[in-house]
Amino acid sequence: MSARALQSSTRTTLDNMSGSADQDLKVSCGIRATVQISKDSERLMGRIVGVSNGEVLMVRVAPNAIFRDIRDNWPDLIVRFAAEGYVYGFLSSILGTLEQPAVVFVKWPQQVKSVKLRVHERVPCFLNANLHIDALHCDVAITDLSAGGCRITVAKENQEAKAALAVEQSISLVLSAGNIGSQGIRGRIKSITEDENSRCGIMFEDLNQDQQLAIDQLMDDIKALW
Repeated sequence: MSARALQSSTRTTLDNMSGSADQDLKVSCGIRATVQISKDSERLMGRIVGVSNGEVLMVRVAPNAIFRDIRDNWPDLIVRFAAEGYVYGFLSSILGTLEQPAVVFVKWPQQVKSVKLRVHERVPCFLNANLHIDALHCDVAITDLSAGGCRITVAKENQEAKAALAVEQSISLVLSAGNIGSQGIRGRIKSITEDENSRCGIMFEDLNQDQQLAIDQLMDDIKALW
């Protein structure tokens, strides 16, 4: 891919992130972040290890093939991270790299887009998950997903699980999908619809930054497929 085509691709990917332009970049050391070269490339997970306000962000990443591509070709990068209930994203150039440990020095962005997590759209999906209600564990299907919650379906054959469902019941869901690994997410049942199967609306609770970022990435992956 040419440098011009690559830059166009990264700009398109960032434009697809709904939200408003935000110059007030709320970032501090220790926050998990993802780095992406283009919409067709894998996201590289990392952690912000240094901040010089108005000048540079330092992101430590795994020293893999994506890092070597960044080191050798100096592409513009899409950087995303979650902080204080928002997902931030921006496109910027790099100022350099460090080999050991692998660190990318990203120029402070001119424009930042932010999305408030609780107003994310819901996206349709079909994801397998494991529902935990106290000591009860059962397999369920997630049929739509947002940054603030999801809808699950409990099959009619699972009578024990259906009997345990109750509005305001605390639950946890274990998701294993895409590039996010295994994520255990706490939540609360907010609604139940009974027909052949049981369908529950779940509100996520106490999401940490890693979980917020993982859900954001999973939603992007789903939208790319659907």
